[in-house]
Amino acid sequence: METKMDDIVAYLGIDWADQKHDLHLCSPSGKMLECRQIEHAPEVPNEWLAKLRQRFPQGRIAVCLEQSKGALLYHLMSYDFLVLYPINPKALARYREAFTTSGAKDDKPDAEFLCELIRCHRDRLRPWVPEDEQTRNIAALAEARRKAVDERTRVSNKLKATLKSYFPQSLQLISVNLHDPLSLAFLKRWPRLESIQGTSDAKIKKFYTSQGSRSEQRITERIQLIRSALPVTKDIIFGVRPRRCQECVFKTYEPLHLNPG
Repeated sequence: METKMDDIVAYLGIDWADQKHDLHLCSPSGKMLECRQIEHAPEVPNEWLAKLRQRFPQGRIAVCLEQSKGALLYHLMSYDFLVLYPINPKALARYREAFTTSGAKDDKPDAEFLCELIRCHRDRLRPWVPEDEQTRNIAALAEARRKAVDERTRVSNKLKATLKSYFPQSLQLISVNLHDPLSLAFLKRWPRLESIQGTSDAKIKKFYTSQGSRSEQRITERIQLIRSALPVTKDIIFGVRPRRCQECVFKTYEPLHLNPG
């Protein structure tokens, strides 16, 4: 979006908060035209912006706001007479510190600082160009996937720590990744060392082959480990209750079968 210098008829700084929003409007010469506070209600900003357009029927208005207010960006982008300039909150804080003697945040309203920043330094700032709908959808899905993978990693680390405390041998009997189907199926079927040691070699071998493990040598090594392993502890909290603990983990864990690639 290209914005000519003479296309801007006013500058607007918006400090968007949870309950109330501060607005500071000034002319290209720097004259303060309006400084007000509006309530946090869906219809209030729309009414004020509609009146603003009537007030300035020609040209466009440069709007400066904090970059972290993503929802506000998407709300304002529907008004074609607004040119949006999202500012990094750190940049606003540094600008405030440079022009206040005490450094206090309430010496001067942030809306006024934002308005001043865009009016005096617009040539160094880039207007925000909204992405198309498909790109926004892809970005939202990518963000959701990233959060899901992070959650999977957190739960995986929790499960691994639990296994090390009472059934460390299991980490050698399952896949490297605890979220693999083989690992989850193994731990659901044999949550304790004693449970798998009471299973015949034939059933253990059948389990591995059904899960796609075809190496005879690898299966034999695992069975040998099972037969020679000794329990780490016989405490009741680790001997009787681990299945209940694991079931809680699985409820969180199983929906996160995402391919990390």
